[in-house]
Amino acid sequence: MARAPLRRLDGIFYALVAVTAAAFVAEILLVFLKAPVEARMGIVQKIFYFHVPSAYGMYLGATACFLGSAAYLARPSDARDAVARAGAEAAVVFGAIVLVTGPLWGAKAWGTFWTWDPRLTTALLSFLIYVAYLVLRAFGGDGEGERRFSAALGVLGAANLPIIHFSVRKWGGQHPMVFTGSGGGLRHPDMKLALAGGFVAFTLLAVLVVWARERRGRAQPIATRGGGRRRSGPRHEDRGMTDVAALQAKSESPDDRATTFQAVQGGSEHYSGEALLVGAYSALWAIVLLWVALLWRKQSAVSARLDDLERVLDRAAAERQKNRS
Repeated sequence: MARAPLRRLDGIFYALVAVTAAAFVAEILLVFLKAPVEARMGIVQKIFYFHVPSAYGMYLGATACFLGSAAYLARPSDARDAVARAGAEAAVVFGAIVLVTGPLWGAKAWGTFWTWDPRLTTALLSFLIYVAYLVLRAFGGDGEGERRFSAALGVLGAANLPIIHFSVRKWGGQHPMVFTGSGGGLRHPDMKLALAGGFVAFTLLAVLVVWARERRGRAQPIATRGGGRRRSGPRHEDRGMTDVAALQAKSESPDDRATTFQAVQGGSEHYSGEALLVGAYSALWAIVLLWVALLWRKQSAVSARLDDLERVLDRAAAERQKNRS
């Protein structure tokens, strides 16, 4: 049967869907009921627990695109092209989450939604590279030349990932370095637990996004054929500080140990931390649900073609059997 190879791993795939959903439920409980409110920025700091893991998810998608693209250039196949395309789509999904939630967090931390910080600029560049990849695949055709050009773009896009990671150390900027001595770190154990839960949940989601898109990528050809160094100078928390006492007064029951970040610029009092947090979470789920809806629509079209192909093959087999008898 034409669809038999695509159905073998369905049980594992849907089990992964259930595990991912459970991981996100647990993460939401950890973030809102377990992790304390940060002492300086208040509740808006909770954006951190999915902003950072979504950046990690973008790295995973970009890595999958790089590996699939490099493998395709070495030895072309539909499966390798599907992995590369799935990785690029995952990089765009998670990159969109990063670029929407980051400015919402920055509005409170920096007093502005956007600044041409080195890390923000390089992250935007990577996002646009993978958007260009998907646009090329969507409108440039599916021939061998287009696939090879896209694979080269997928390999090139991975070169920007280390630049994103080390941009703050190399060029400075306003973006915090949370996991270094100059960034302050996560000093409360519940903060570390919430962040670890975010990494687990977003890793599962990244695997799910790549796998779901790769499944469709493998099915589509069947249906078609059938038919740095540390920056010198003052530390981030020593620059542009506003009245820390006023910010502390605005936080809701902060724990004494929950002092991880510092506000960078003034003007954040014009933005409600609760509204920014709700906006960030709403954007996260809107992006994910939009991707699910688009994938479901495309998968339904591919499934319909595969059903037609399966019926044609069944009729052809019945005709051959009849002629033999």
